[in-house]
Amino acid sequence: MHTLISRQLCCTATQLSQSACASRQADVSAYKMRTKICCSNGICPSSCPPTFPLLYPARIKPLSLFMMYRFTTLLIVLSALLLSTFAAPLAVDASVLAKRTHVGRGTWYHPGYGACGQTNGDNDAVAAMSVQSFSTSNCGQWVYITNTANGQSTSAQIVDSCESCDTNSLDMSPGVFGKLADLSVGVIQIQWG
Repeated sequence: MHTLISRQLCCTATQLSQSACASRQADVSAYKMRTKICCSNGICPSSCPPTFPLLYPARIKPLSLFMMYRFTTLLIVLSALLLSTFAAPLAVDASVLAKRTHVGRGTWYHPGYGACGQTNGDNDAVAAMSVQSFSTSNCGQWVYITNTANGQSTSAQIVDSCESCDTNSLDMSPGVFGKLADLSVGVIQIQWG
């Protein structure tokens, strides 16, 4: 019992935890022998602590903060590279793109209450599709429109159907048509999708 108390005092004096003091069975007996020499009557003199670190191998230093930072950075970069390979765009067949692009006539009209159930004005970026192509699933879709004669482009939202339009044609608000050509032109060739 006296040895156990002395051991606890000497461990405290050397700032070693009890688990560190007793972690290696081979060192326990040497520790007890030094405890008897060093700590008599449960008192540890100041000359005792320097002898105790010799009983235990040097502790392995934990990874420095810099090494942890480098490891974390490397892990993040590798994860990003791995994820980017899965997110890479797939090659698209040209025929699929051609089906999404329409070529037709572009005209303008004064929008009001449309087939999608909303009211729009002349300055709104809206357009109407031909009745043959229109369905309620087109409501709210944005299309990119290009004047094939001068290359001017803009976007518009489908909000209505157009009875007088050909299958691939659009009827646009004055605000949209004015970005592609002068309103006095009236009809232009467009590509949209």
